[in-house]
Amino acid sequence: MPVLKKIPFPAYCLLLTTYLLISCHADNPAEKRSYGDTIIKGGFQKLSPINPLLSISSESSDLEPLIFDGLIKIDEKGEPQSNLSSSWDISEDGLIWRFYLRKGIRFHDEIELTAEDVIFTYGIIKNHERYSNFFEIVKDMGAVNKYTVEITLKKPYVPFLYGLEVGILPKHKFNQHPIGTGPYKVDKWSEDEIILKANERYFNGRPYLNRIIIKSFPNQKVIWARLMRGEIDFSREITPSDYEIIKNIPSFKTYSALKPYYYMIAFNMSRAKALPYNDKQVRKALNYAVDKEKIINKVLKGMGKVSAGTIYPLSWAYYHDIKHYPYNPRKALELLKEAGWEDTDNNHILDKNGKELIFTLLINKGDKIKERCAMLIQEQLLDIGIKLQIEFLDLTSMSKRCLQREFESAFIEIISKADPDINYRFWHSSQIDRGLNIFSYKNQRLDELLDKGRATFDKEKRKEYYIDFQKEMLDDPPGIFLFWTEYLVGIHERFKDVKVDWRGTFANITEWYVPEKKQKYK
Repeated sequence: MPVLKKIPFPAYCLLLTTYLLISCHADNPAEKRSYGDTIIKGGFQKLSPINPLLSISSESSDLEPLIFDGLIKIDEKGEPQSNLSSSWDISEDGLIWRFYLRKGIRFHDEIELTAEDVIFTYGIIKNHERYSNFFEIVKDMGAVNKYTVEITLKKPYVPFLYGLEVGILPKHKFNQHPIGTGPYKVDKWSEDEIILKANERYFNGRPYLNRIIIKSFPNQKVIWARLMRGEIDFSREITPSDYEIIKNIPSFKTYSALKPYYYMIAFNMSRAKALPYNDKQVRKALNYAVDKEKIINKVLKGMGKVSAGTIYPLSWAYYHDIKHYPYNPRKALELLKEAGWEDTDNNHILDKNGKELIFTLLINKGDKIKERCAMLIQEQLLDIGIKLQIEFLDLTSMSKRCLQREFESAFIEIISKADPDINYRFWHSSQIDRGLNIFSYKNQRLDELLDKGRATFDKEKRKEYYIDFQKEMLDDPPGIFLFWTEYLVGIHERFKDVKVDWRGTFANITEWYVPEKKQKYK
């Protein structure tokens, strides 16, 4: 077996080093932190079971890190830090990873966590659809002793640590009750309400807030009314318009941070032979034809960033010299003419060989941002002779159509946080049949760059591969790149030390506190 070598942490984690955008409340450093109080959060999704395998609502998923700990955790800079594991080693060939658990960590039912719980959890999720793409790289795993886990990979995989943030489940009580090792315990759960209480014996220190309550309401209008009456302390996310209102209410503080999700109109390339966007020139023209700055200003109230690709702008791998497609309808028409598209019958719609330039866009109804954006895009494309038909679907139907590849184009947002290897899952051609490349996008050069990026331990060399990846994708766009949005959050001002970053609103909630004189709930 290759000799395990303890590598200095910064040398091998190869993850985000650029400090990510954080908006935080500048609290009085002399103020004493107090234990107590409850925070009440409103949402309008039915609450699914809290379990790393079963959570389907975003509200429930957001709570997972508060109840379940992983071997590692990702910090605000996107770098992996110790958590349940105090340290880890990697063999020189990059195939064997050994994790050393902290001793004395206990689940919420007071049973000690051991290596057997880790192996049990990974054994279950290895074949689970939510994690199978990641764990397929694992060849073997086992417990060396009570506090040591060894995992052998089939081939070197640099971003392996990122998958190990998933919460560890107890082998002795799996699926009976949501029991983890995290800072909060589940006190009550139903589809309409979840109550968490502080874990007094949390190994990283007891959180300051006594309880977290999540309540489900019928719609955003009801949530807004409860927020204004002070019955809830904040909602999951607010619109740019609501954000502007809350900024002027003294009892609330507002926070924002760039979300790690890019919005785009993605094309289904498996149908491209029968549609105009099978031509790369047409896809480029469509990017020039959309005024993204106008969309950000009118729909997002300026709270967003034009997208030039798929890598998070605050990632270490982001190419800062990359230029997004500017709004240039003249350039769009030039490219379309080169591709053979002209208005030959003077009906103001471009055509080629007797066929009009027209395609259909799927959009999930009820998403006001997407709906308003789609209307603007429809107008802008029509200005240069392109007809965009919009089909509104409920989210379930749209998801089904996309997963079954039954669409021409779809207005979607795609996650792009943490390590840039996440692009492999969406854009590598090997993922067309068994992964998340529902767009059937193929580019051999991109495949090669993504393969090298996930197998290269030299960070600077890795960055070169991802810079080339960004350049290549911009030249061969799989759709129309639009924008990145921001988390916009309004939280009652009594809560201090609040931070909102790319990880979401609960990322550092164990540090939130309410001064004793301002506490509302006992």
